[in-house]
Amino acid sequence: MINKIVKFIASKSNNKNKKTFNSNSNSNLNIAFNAKHKMPSQEFRHLTPILLLIFILISVFTLSACSSKKITVKHNLLVTVKKVKVMNANVYISSPGYFIPYTTANVSSRTAGQVVKIYAHDGNMVHAGEVLAVIDRTKAYYALKAQHGVVNKDKADLALALSTLKRDKMLYRQKLLTPLEYDTAVSNYKMALSALNSDKSVLGIDAKNYRDTLIKSLINGIVYKRNINLGDYVPINKVAYEIVSLKPLEIEFHISQSQISQIKKGQTVLAKVKGFPHKIFSGKIYFISPQLNAQTRMVRVKAIFKNDKSILRPQLFANVDIKVKKINNGLFVPEASLRTGLTGNFIFIYKNNKAYIKKVKTGTTKNGYIQIVKGIAKNDYVIVKGSNLVRNGQKVSVAK
Repeated sequence: MINKIVKFIASKSNNKNKKTFNSNSNSNLNIAFNAKHKMPSQEFRHLTPILLLIFILISVFTLSACSSKKITVKHNLLVTVKKVKVMNANVYISSPGYFIPYTTANVSSRTAGQVVKIYAHDGNMVHAGEVLAVIDRTKAYYALKAQHGVVNKDKADLALALSTLKRDKMLYRQKLLTPLEYDTAVSNYKMALSALNSDKSVLGIDAKNYRDTLIKSLINGIVYKRNINLGDYVPINKVAYEIVSLKPLEIEFHISQSQISQIKKGQTVLAKVKGFPHKIFSGKIYFISPQLNAQTRMVRVKAIFKNDKSILRPQLFANVDIKVKKINNGLFVPEASLRTGLTGNFIFIYKNNKAYIKKVKTGTTKNGYIQIVKGIAKNDYVIVKGSNLVRNGQKVSVAK
């Protein structure tokens, strides 16, 4: 291509020289001589763009030829390795769960009336028998006071009837009274005694009505919810307060049917709560459901926690661990080294500057390590960083 361009330029130059010579043939020698010496500069002006084009084309072809050559440098994949670790560990059954109150109480109003005082509010700690609120007791107070007067009168009447009976009995023995008069004295005494007992019963009812104007807590615990306000008119049996017990609490969780044989009542349960990352709470299993959930095939389990310091609260989520076995001298590798494929779990072993795949069977976990039950030896080195990029038999380099 370049040769053709050069020939084309040369032919153009010859034609130009011929035209210049013919046009100046009839001139004098001096003019012809000068014309001959001016020709090169004129031709150069015509050739400049063409020469520039040739230079550009040569540069382009040279660069394209250089870029077409591929330069490849091969490096081994950098990986990090860890030696298999021999450790002792405990095997746990783990399950999510949540705390619920072991005891709850709905405190209801026992009499109707207007709320005139409120002592307990949401979140307050209360004790059994503590007054939480008061219903207007004016009517109950006066009814009780009036009945006390009736009972006192009955007592006086009974005392008089008894005194009369004793006197008439003595006179009757002396035959100074007729049988009819004596029977009347006996009858009067019995009527006075009956009236006293009846009015005492009414007094007891009035006293209860008076006491029922006080809404009291039934258990030790915390006020979960207050359902009444000052000035409210409450009917009988309205739930005024919901109290939950904090000591103890229980936790409810579920395990699979294959794990039933590994737990029993009285077994220790460890609970970790996200809100208390540095604490482990201990409890005891006290309930194992006698039947499985038909949909999930899981078993409901409950454990009780003392919660002496009232740190835990109902509805807190927790991770539950139940120790069922101890492992001695188990083989553990970093969890990051474990890979999962279509055929199951596997890891890469580093040996003789190469990576070799090993199918493994896993067990329990401990502090970022996972137990390998089958597939490796205690002197093996496993690839941790880079295990997701390496291939079986590939050469690798260990990062320092």
